[in-house]
Amino acid sequence: MAEPEINAGSGEGDMAKDAIDEIVINDDEKQKLSKGDAEEKKEKAGNTMDDGVAFTGMGKEELLIYSSKPFWIRLRLALLVLFCVVWVAMLITAIVLIATADRCPPKVNWQKKNIVYSVFPRSFKDSDGDGNGDINGIKSQLDYLSQLNVKTLMLYPVFENTWPDDVDPKPTPAAEYGSMPLNFTNVDPKIGNVTHLKELIAELRDPEFDMKIIIGLNVIQTSNVHSWFNESKECSDSKKNDYCDYYIWKEGDVNDPVNEPPNNWLARDGTSAWTYEPTRQLWYYHSNPGMAPQLNFNNANVSQAVLDALVYWVNEVGVDGVVIPNADYLTVDTSFKDEPGNNGTGYDGLSHDYTTDQNSTLELLKKWKDALAKYSVLEATKSLIADTRHQRVVAHIADVTDSVINQALIYEAEDDITVELLNEIFLKNITLDTHEFWELSTANSDRFYSRFDSSSLPVSLSLISTLVKGTAVVYQGDELHLEAGVPVSPFPWSATAPNYGFTESDVTPWVESPVYPASANVVSMEANNGSVLHAHRAVNRLRVEEPALYNGGMMAAKSDKPESVFAFCRHLYGWPSYLVVFNTEDSEVTVDLSENESFPQEAAVVLVGEKVSEDDADKVKLNELKVAGKTTVVVKWIPE
Repeated sequence: MAEPEINAGSGEGDMAKDAIDEIVINDDEKQKLSKGDAEEKKEKAGNTMDDGVAFTGMGKEELLIYSSKPFWIRLRLALLVLFCVVWVAMLITAIVLIATADRCPPKVNWQKKNIVYSVFPRSFKDSDGDGNGDINGIKSQLDYLSQLNVKTLMLYPVFENTWPDDVDPKPTPAAEYGSMPLNFTNVDPKIGNVTHLKELIAELRDPEFDMKIIIGLNVIQTSNVHSWFNESKECSDSKKNDYCDYYIWKEGDVNDPVNEPPNNWLARDGTSAWTYEPTRQLWYYHSNPGMAPQLNFNNANVSQAVLDALVYWVNEVGVDGVVIPNADYLTVDTSFKDEPGNNGTGYDGLSHDYTTDQNSTLELLKKWKDALAKYSVLEATKSLIADTRHQRVVAHIADVTDSVINQALIYEAEDDITVELLNEIFLKNITLDTHEFWELSTANSDRFYSRFDSSSLPVSLSLISTLVKGTAVVYQGDELHLEAGVPVSPFPWSATAPNYGFTESDVTPWVESPVYPASANVVSMEANNGSVLHAHRAVNRLRVEEPALYNGGMMAAKSDKPESVFAFCRHLYGWPSYLVVFNTEDSEVTVDLSENESFPQEAAVVLVGEKVSEDDADKVKLNELKVAGKTTVVVKWIPE
């Protein structure tokens, strides 16, 4: 009985033993597996110390517990506050920098921004001692022009020309300078040659000067010794050539064809616009005196020849624009009817309905403008500019050209100038998209500062033409307030140098110099900081640096004295506004401008006459602004 129990016990013991052995084996395998997993993890992690211990990151729960400690909470909060403070500080700094930093002025076409300096080349500076001013003489004085703060140089005349002093007998009345072209594509030998002109242009392009150049081309007519005219006057019914119709020919009055002109048309000097040519036995038309026969632009060959000349100067020589003088006279009504009379005398005694402002003239100018525009590249705009003395045609011509030179102040401004006339000249076209150049004098007019009894009036008109919407044109010598001599008198560089520094001591200038006052020269005015030359420079600098003045809008300013005060405001969003107030009376007035809602109560004085105020703290009240007789006051403010 005992043996079976023992056997049974032995079976269970074997089973227990086997189980124990299995557990031991499994534990060994697990240890081996754990070591293998650890080594595998260590290889994957690649993060071991020299002692072979592996590091692993915190678990999510452990990280949350650790980051919830007070120290880390306070640190995160402090960093968040610091970030917000820095961000707000950077935002405020950026706003302040934007608000206070110099703003980039608007980019505009050079015609709008640049003041023009008009030079009569033969009288400016003689470089070679022959008594004639010349292109190289101009080039030698570019520093002077730069200091004037002018950025466009206008030369007229440039092309080869018949000069009144070369003609015997002298023309009667004297022909205008530059009105008798001999060659539309050649520089006059008296002032240089095309190479000299190209060298001048290259110098102007230098960043030191960065100036534009335009030239006057009187293409409306030619000299009566021009090769075209010589050919044209030889024509007859039996003898024809290509030039027969290059000019405007007409038979005389039927009752007396030799002694009586075809009609009552007048030249601008008040004499007949017709001259009899015995060779051809016909009369030729001229809006200028008789030595300058007018071209016939109804002839397509004439129109094309002139266009070719314009393109030559712009494309081959490199000028930035051409000016067509007396552009409103380019064509005439081919009906050749008598012009109706009016209440005037002389030239002003006719209405000139058939000799000015013809539709064919506007079509011709538009054609030339479009042709020159093809040679414009980016900012290198090639411009067609026309001039006219007739206020009534300015808007018409401005529509078909890039700019128009308004000469109303040359022919209409007098000592008793009125607000009505100034409104007509400066404000009539204010709403039109036109650009006008304001010209005060030329080689063929009286000196600007000699035309008035009042010394303050020309100063005021000069200021207005500089600050009004448009572009001022300064004729050589006007910046010195020259009154002596004529506009083509040699330019006075120095009071002590022979010939006023115009040419060498042993040379006789081509035209006699007047006796200038001791202070009326560049050297003397340079030495005097209070001179009109320094004042002129300051006004020009103001004009070219202030965006509201060269690119801003313009509006008439209302006052309590509209019959005696001419006032206007120049404005441009984001820039200082300027108010210009001119008193046309001889005595001082106190003017109230408070009716203008956009004006402040006070403004800083900028100019009184040509006296520049250097202190913006000099304030005046706009409801009681005092302005001396024939004087202009300019004030400014920063709009809110």
